[in-house]
Amino acid sequence: MATLSLCFIILQLLSVALAAEPSAFQRVEDPYKWIKLHGWLMWGSFGLLIPLGTLVVRFSRCARHSREAASDKIAIVFYAHLIIQSIALLVSAGGAVLSFRKFSNQFMHTHQRLGLALWAVAWVQPFIGIIRPRTGQTARPVWFVLHWLLGTTTIILGFYNVYNGLRIYEMITQKSQRILNILFSIQIAVMAVVYLLQDKWNYVKEQSSSGFTKAAIAPPMVRQYSVSSHRKYYTAA
Repeated sequence: MATLSLCFIILQLLSVALAAEPSAFQRVEDPYKWIKLHGWLMWGSFGLLIPLGTLVVRFSRCARHSREAASDKIAIVFYAHLIIQSIALLVSAGGAVLSFRKFSNQFMHTHQRLGLALWAVAWVQPFIGIIRPRTGQTARPVWFVLHWLLGTTTIILGFYNVYNGLRIYEMITQKSQRILNILFSIQIAVMAVVYLLQDKWNYVKEQSSSGFTKAAIAPPMVRQYSVSSHRKYYTAA
């Protein structure tokens, strides 16, 4: 009887301890988990996939200027661009829905207002792609400039908003996000180098090809005139 009473008392003490100090026995929920998830989703969309899709579609320019038949390569590049951008839109939709449901959306600061504008433009881009005029039509240059301008603006402002989000998260948590800022800067630098190299890719291939010799690019022969022959010409005249 005494043993049962002692067990009962121990169980009562354990239950009181568990109720009083749950952090010592239970896993404490991360108060910033939804902010972290929103940040990773938006980085995955605007910070990674959308610029990656742009880099992929630019490889079609290399294929068009290639000497080999490249129609199948252009199709593969185009569909890869389409798939990547579609995934980016779905990821950004998840981040936007999470923001509307979990956060206060009074749009009082730049990060929220710019994020909403970027999200709207990102969904406009597919419809602009659908109404793409055929090559050679009068409206094609106007369409290309509009599509390129909106895409480039979205990428640049998307990078800025990711940095802005990291700054806000640093202010909320009072923890330095220097490592994430450095890693994101390295990613942008690598993408910028690839972007610049794409314009020179065909030139680099020509320079390294075996058929591209110095004889092929030798300057034309220039007829040389000596002073004596020049003087003889005018004397005879």
